[in-house]
Amino acid sequence: MNVTSLYFNYYITQKNITSNSNERLLASGKTNIIVLDKTGTLTQDNHEVHGFQTTKKKQFSDSLDFDTIENSSILYNSVYKEFWKKYYTNPNDPFFNDYQDNLQFNIIYFLECLATCHSMSKIKGEFIGHSYDKKVFDKLDWKMESFSIKNNQQISEMKPKNCFKITENFNKTSTLLNKKRFKLSIVKTFEFNAKFLATSVIVKNHFDNSLTFNIKGAPEKIFKICNPNTLPENIYDKLLEYTQSGLRVFACAFKHLPLDTKYDDELNDIKYECDLKFLGFIIFRNKLKKDTKAIISKFNKSGIKLVISTGDNSFTTIGVATECELINKTDPIFICNIQILNKS
Repeated sequence: MNVTSLYFNYYITQKNITSNSNERLLASGKTNIIVLDKTGTLTQDNHEVHGFQTTKKKQFSDSLDFDTIENSSILYNSVYKEFWKKYYTNPNDPFFNDYQDNLQFNIIYFLECLATCHSMSKIKGEFIGHSYDKKVFDKLDWKMESFSIKNNQQISEMKPKNCFKITENFNKTSTLLNKKRFKLSIVKTFEFNAKFLATSVIVKNHFDNSLTFNIKGAPEKIFKICNPNTLPENIYDKLLEYTQSGLRVFACAFKHLPLDTKYDDELNDIKYECDLKFLGFIIFRNKLKKDTKAIISKFNKSGIKLVISTGDNSFTTIGVATECELINKTDPIFICNIQILNKS
């Protein structure tokens, strides 16, 4: 064994490979299958924000890039002015019952969901949180401030960087909203929901004092807790289109809450997970590492079988496996659902 290890060590050293474990050297010679993670192993650690897609009247809008959204203050002013003008004239106007009639409203709710539905915090000027959330927040061009209140509960406030223009314009045109400041506060953050693979929060809008429940997570899970009337008919086809291209997709949804909602003692978000309004998709691209294809090719030639084990969407994984040539486009693929039956 020692002689074999010495020879093996010498051999791999000539290939610029080093090892500090003789046991692993011997085991590597017997390897015939390797199980790999996807993100950070085959693909890069960093995800790029590909874009987003929202809805109008149960139809998807064109896929949008954050750079195509008009200035936040212009967007908020145009929509909120229309809203308040109609609200104070006739609060029972059907306009308020069908939010999908207005694409700009959808975009506003969607942006607010993305700006608040995360577990990030700001400590000494630095953002702490998941890379996905930080990428999105950077794209939104919003500001976040975190501060502590009683019982050491942390409250985070979000607002567009030019939010002063929203407040300024409203103070000039509306006596009803005079001295109101536009900002969103995350007043309740729920623990990550493993069942729905989702993050959820309760948010207060200081402009109109409204409360909303926002959630972002795995599309297949979010669809189940949305009002079916808010889901586009081709929603599964659209999701398949993105995932088969190797893109990673999150779904966003929300609903308004009564102003007297008691949320302080809630330990989870189960009571809010129903009758949500679907807002749209946030889409990420996770590129392959530069040397992934070459390494996969060497493994294929060596006869070592490679397996991807990941918690990502099945079709996203298939798209990545095809792109790195771990499988061929013509290979038959079986997708199975495992159902655990209760023992009687």
